[in-house]
Amino acid sequence: MNRAEAYIQMGNYAKAIEDLNDIGRSRIVNFNLNIHGVTVDKAKSFTGLTDTKEAMIASLLDTKKKMFV
Repeated sequence: MNRAEAYIQMGNYAKAIEDLNDIGRSRIVNFNLNIHGVTVDKAKSFTGLTDTKEAMIASLLDTKKKMFV
């Protein structure tokens, strides 16, 4: 999770998405990349933000919140 955040901060969204999807695979039963997978477009849609970095960070923080609550 922290590495994904670092990748986002560096603008390496592909690596961040790989990490986030790996986390999803380990946490979501019957994980399906098409349904559950993270993408930049899904992050923007979910957060309502248009800036890629802001949307990815907001999505990541939402995921962190859900994992640790």
